[in-house]
Amino acid sequence: MTTLPAVALRGTAVLPGMIVHFDISRSSLWRLFKTELHTTPYEYLQRVRLKNAKLILEQGSDVTSTSTQCGFSDCSHFIKKFKEMYGITPLKYKKQVY
Repeated sequence: MTTLPAVALRGTAVLPGMIVHFDISRSSLWRLFKTELHTTPYEYLQRVRLKNAKLILEQGSDVTSTSTQCGFSDCSHFIKKFKEMYGITPLKYKKQVY
């Protein structure tokens, strides 16, 4: 299976980029994600970005930089989604592990 480069996980045009990269339609992309991963492409990418955020925070990066590096354009949205997924804010997580 072809994989999408990690750098492509940042930015706002990720899903259109995936459609081009894998040469499939938007509906086919959605169907594949729902069938194979039981989630939407947006939810999947968000989980991948948040997992990457944990790794970056563990290396000592600040929350704002981590947010940007992981493709979140709004730091407060990043904090909210991180807390929803992990039950802790990114700053508290960083303080626990760093």
